[in-house]
Amino acid sequence: MTMSDYDLLTSIALKALFRHFTQYQELLDDLKQVQLLVSNDDVENYRQVDRDLFILRNLTEKSELWVQGGGHAGSSSSSSTEKEDQSSKSKQDDTLRHQRAFSNDDSRKVLVEIIDKHYPSIREDCYKLLNILLVGEDRDACSQALQELSDRAPLIAYPIIRQIMVRIKQLCYKEAKPDAMNQQLLRNMRVYEVVLEFLSIPYDKKNDTEMPKLITLSHEFLRSFCKNNRENQNRLHKFVSIEKDAKEGMFRVETVEEVATLNTFFRNNRELCQNVSEELIAHIVNLIEHKSRNATFLEFLSSIVCVFEKEIEATQEKVAQEICAASDEVRQLYVDNASFEQLEEMMRDAPPYLDNGHPLKYHLELVRLLALCTRGKNGSTELKCASELPMDHIVKMAYVQFLLHCYIDTDAEGPQAPPTLV
Repeated sequence: MTMSDYDLLTSIALKALFRHFTQYQELLDDLKQVQLLVSNDDVENYRQVDRDLFILRNLTEKSELWVQGGGHAGSSSSSSTEKEDQSSKSKQDDTLRHQRAFSNDDSRKVLVEIIDKHYPSIREDCYKLLNILLVGEDRDACSQALQELSDRAPLIAYPIIRQIMVRIKQLCYKEAKPDAMNQQLLRNMRVYEVVLEFLSIPYDKKNDTEMPKLITLSHEFLRSFCKNNRENQNRLHKFVSIEKDAKEGMFRVETVEEVATLNTFFRNNRELCQNVSEELIAHIVNLIEHKSRNATFLEFLSSIVCVFEKEIEATQEKVAQEICAASDEVRQLYVDNASFEQLEEMMRDAPPYLDNGHPLKYHLELVRLLALCTRGKNGSTELKCASELPMDHIVKMAYVQFLLHCYIDTDAEGPQAPPTLV
């Protein structure tokens, strides 16, 4: 049949043939996705994730209905608010407090405030639809309720998504430690793919103040999802893209927040760090040069050159090459006299805690990165880094200061400096 002159028959025959040879591997891949749910908690977690995933996927696909949906808000009606009886309010509160609905009080309060402020005239309808969506068992009815809420009360989507993100993030931990069982459950259900799609939603960065909070929660989930979990790190790594026109669902790397999340994909994963591309390293250095000198970028580079106190020579050379070839915007080392005075002034005025945006924190992380690049007697990187930070500068900055304040200019009794130094 594959040799037939009839194109359609040939095509179908070839598909059947390919299917014959690939189905065994597909079966093995599917078996790897099988996970035994051995307790009632496991079963309940699966059901809750399945519902949350359904809601998040639908809201992501139809984001144009609710992102900055203020223009669709219902008209305010104070009289209807005053007439609402207490028993009705109590029932509504019970619905929202259901474990399948809003276990997080902050998200629940935000939702109530949104309904009271923007949709008082349809309050009863909102609560009925929320009950169907968050507690009901009929999936078709849930879908219809979600569609109606998106049309009539679009701003409700924000607290619903917030609660979902909080809940799936919490699933990644058990007693403050990563929960491998639930991390696997979230992986098998491909929750991370829907979250990545969510991160691709366009929104008004000037006027939408709620969406950035959801974006941050999404990043917190991804970091929790791959913490101490190599398989999850490997899955997320496949979605990393440095292309400006990357398709939806890819993990773009452009901001400090995104690089902080990228760091968790690679942290303590030797295989990924050994095979990190030169293009990704160059992209990170380029972000420093053209966007901001933030220590978060350097922390990522530090995490890929050394894993569990063991250096990776090939990655050391890639990072050292990019850093040493970069402009002075990147190499803030204060090696001349004028800039050294500036460094001293920064040290005197430094606050007790240095955030990653502080220039002194950036400088310290840069010196630490250069040190990690030369770790393990790497002759190639030693030469590159020595040209950036000369020996006399290092002595001037560190050891002379330590000698002065610890051994010479002190009233404390202790070891004395050798006479030759004094």
